[in-house]
Amino acid sequence: MTEEPTTEGVEAAVETVTHPEIDATLSDLGMIDGVEHEGTEATVTLVLPMRNIPDQVKNILVGRLQEVVAETGVSATVEITVMSDAQRERFFELETENWEGGIDESQEPVGGTDSSEPPF
Repeated sequence: MTEEPTTEGVEAAVETVTHPEIDATLSDLGMIDGVEHEGTEATVTLVLPMRNIPDQVKNILVGRLQEVVAETGVSATVEITVMSDAQRERFFELETENWEGGIDESQEPVGGTDSSEPPF
């Protein structure tokens, strides 16, 4: 018999998702604002530092979240919002500390950048 998906399991899966250009999880970067789960459906709220994030990066983030949630037996909807000024300031501090200098090699490059400096 297969176990029913749990909220804790969905949250734990979301906690593992890393940013494609920063050596940190989305949770560590303050980019996850909540996970709601009921039955086989979940809603993950993704908080971006600004509205003009390239679609390719947004698509990677949403895809990674949906993929790990699907592994728990749950379908995920990802809602996107924008950080407050205080959240954004903290995000940029963490970004600078953890910058990898390019997109995760398991995904296509974003804008072909290979810079060792954050783009902001």
